[in-house]
Amino acid sequence: MRRMTILLFQLFLSIFAGYAVIYHVPNEKLLVPLICLVTMFFVGKHPLARPEIIVEWEKQVLLSSIS
Repeated sequence: MRRMTILLFQLFLSIFAGYAVIYHVPNEKLLVPLICLVTMFFVGKHPLARPEIIVEWEKQVLLSSIS
């Protein structure tokens, strides 16, 4: 997965969790937002979601294009 895809997926999960909380709080069905937030946490721990890897990769590409 590319970094942008991971970020968009996290954005979708956060919007869905917010929607579920707003419209399902009286019913106390908060398991879906909790699962969305936990999934966002684990997706954020994916190696491609970290910007350090992207920065190192860009440096390698720039150095390889110069030489």
